Amino acid sequence: MAGPFRRTRHLIAYLVAKSFLIVVQIVPRSIMLRAASTFGSLLEMILVPTRREIIENLDHVFGDSKTYEEKRKICRGVFRNLGMAACDAIKVPSLPLDQFRQIVQPSSSSEQPFEEVKKRGAVIAAGHLSCFELVSHLFGIEGLPVVAIGAELFDARIDREVTALRTRNNILYLTRTGASRRLIKELQSKRVLASLIDQDATNDGVFARFLGHLAYTPTGPIRLSLRYDVPLYFFHLERQDDYSYRYHLEGPVAIPDAESDDEKRVILAQKFNDFIGAQIRKCPEQWVWMHRRWKRQRIYYPNTPSVTDYEVSK
Repeated sequence: MAGPFRRTRHLIAYLVAKSFLIVVQIVPRSIMLRAASTFGSLLEMILVPTRREIIENLDHVFGDSKTYEEKRKICRGVFRNLGMAACDAIKVPSLPLDQFRQIVQPSSSSEQPFEEVKKRGAVIAAGHLSCFELVSHLFGIEGLPVVAIGAELFDARIDREVTALRTRNNILYLTRTGASRRLIKELQSKRVLASLIDQDATNDGVFARFLGHLAYTPTGPIRLSLRYDVPLYFFHLERQDDYSYRYHLEGPVAIPDAESDDEKRVILAQKFNDFIGAQIRKCPEQWVWMHRRWKRQRIYYPNTPSVTDYEVSK
């Protein structure tokens, strides 16, 4: 049973979250985004341990190719981005379709993916770029049935609020615990699975290069695509200077001609990492650099498939 201090802490967190939801829904989007960006800059100065972790990751990727001042600017942009992303994750999915389409647009006029996806469903592999919560809503608001998976949050009241946000626009939201059987059924019914696979967050993965370094990469969605013959797509979203978004959907991704499913997963994971890594290098301030992306080292997981295994064998 939770103690008094924990209950009080959870109550405060819930009240803060609920107040934030109300404010974002009431205040005009342009004002809210500017306020969130400013607040993000303040947090960057206050949250020293998080700032230090971001700088360490930037050092790991960019080394001396960027100065400390440049890395600090990216770091500040990361906090600003997260503030704006939190606001848009609440506000934008509730907008009417015409307003949503004005804010979230394809990267080119020829990119119209929805009709193709409707035919067979899809597994959408994306990353924590920009307002990544919009990925599922983009397909849902266009009338496609979507399934998304997430973890239960620490407080049941906050979890209910987040679930309510994530189930808008024809989205079926499942928690990770015991979701696999239901997920397979939904994919076979031609639902769209939108999944973020750019973080070390599960035990179903392979090692592939990410931003120049070997990193453990989740491949659960890729495995589902291969096993149940569901088309696989790569997706990224980029915020523009006018606060609109441009998305790019690549696919269906060709299934590699490889001898084993492990090798297919490795090849596809590397293709995804190259795809999302190129976008991160283009707009590094829009990715979540505070994640410990390279925490697992291959030397401690010798039985996990790795891109280096197949490079050596060939």
